Amino acid sequence: MPADNLLAIIPFYKNQRQLDQCVAALARQTRPVKPWIHDNSEHNLGFTATVNRGFREALRAGIPTRSRSIRTSTFSPMPCKT
Repeated sequence: MPADNLLAIIPFYKNQRQLDQCVAALARQTRPVKPWIHDNSEHNLGFTATVNRGFREALRAGIPTRSRSIRTSTFSPMPCKT
C-alpha cells in the first residue's frame, strides 16, 4: 500500500448493516482508505486487542503507521440504556 493511503482498522461485532455503512463511507473518501476488518462475532477479542492486532498486521505488511495519524471512532446507532 502506498504511503499516502490510509488504513482503517475496523473491529466488527454482529452488526452487518453497520459494517456495510462503514465500508461504504470509506469508499467515498477522497483519499484511498484500505479497510482491515476483524470479525469479533465469532472470536471476540475485544476492541483494544482487535485494534492492536490490526496494527501488528499493518507493521508486518510494511504499512507505515504514525501515532499522530491514529484516530479512533465508535458509532452507536442506538443510545445506551442504563
